Amino acid sequence: METLMRWILRLLLTLLGMLLLVGMLAALVLYVVYASVRWLLTGRKPQLAIVWQQYQGMRQRFQSGAGPTSSDVIDVQAREVREDLVGRNAPRENP
Repeated sequence: METLMRWILRLLLTLLGMLLLVGMLAALVLYVVYASVRWLLTGRKPQLAIVWQQYQGMRQRFQSGAGPTSSDVIDVQAREVREDLVGRNAPRENP
């Protein structure tokens, strides 16, 4: 009896997993159809396509060695500090 219950539980969980998988695939297909129709009507690419193009471009630049050079990186930008504002935002010291 116990082994029969295990097989029934295993079968139910397998069916539930397959149902979840089919539902997710159906949702993906519906999204692709919706995004394609929207792309045709409005002329705007789907966000997923734009992100994928940016990712591919970054990957190609990285593989070609055309990453940022030392002249492109700015660590700190200097700015003038006025005397009348020096103490205003400074943290207070504990006595």
